[in-house]
Amino acid sequence: MLDLKIEDKQILNQIPFFAGLGEDALSVLLGDAHIKTIEKDAHIFMQGDNANNFYVILSGWAKIVRYNENGGETVIALFSKGETIAEVALFGKKIYPASALAIEDLRLIQIPIASFKDKLYKHPEFCFHIMGTMSSHLHYMVQKLEKMGSHTAIQKLAEFIISISKDKSGKQEITLPMDKALIASKLGIQPETFSRTLKKLKSYGVISSKSSLIIEDINKLKEICNS
Repeated sequence: MLDLKIEDKQILNQIPFFAGLGEDALSVLLGDAHIKTIEKDAHIFMQGDNANNFYVILSGWAKIVRYNENGGETVIALFSKGETIAEVALFGKKIYPASALAIEDLRLIQIPIASFKDKLYKHPEFCFHIMGTMSSHLHYMVQKLEKMGSHTAIQKLAEFIISISKDKSGKQEITLPMDKALIASKLGIQPETFSRTLKKLKSYGVISSKSSLIIEDINKLKEICNS
């Protein structure tokens, strides 16, 4: 079994693939996995590489990008703690269709796909468990997307700030994990709308600098989310 911290196990228990599995089941499924650290701006894998592994993020942020023939990149998705990367390779993808890079220093569980699939074949009860949790997660995500679709830009930004805050009450300073353009992309709002929305948050005690925020009282942001 991996040498996991208590908080690592808590993260795994919140991921659909592993939620509700006991220590014995995790020991089997993750028997060939290992912890990997990736420095900021380094690749986790490259577009076109053989899809040999998928990953669980334990800390940090990553982005999935596709490169064009001129070397430009398009950001497809952003991932953070408690999310999986490249699990689609379990279902037939032979190569990675995009690249994954660390936006900040990352700590990951790297899981070999071949051995993971082999263990699922040998233990079909794990398959049924995963299918059940994935089905529930899909239902949750549909509800979440419907809810987010009705949220205003200021609510989306307030929710994001709360999600990256270490303390869930009181005053604090938060270092942004990525540049503001990427945050805007993740939230599904235009960069200019993001800038205007950030300025609006000043009246709620949010002071913005280039790469950090000072929050006077995060409870005021919770009030925005619930309004």
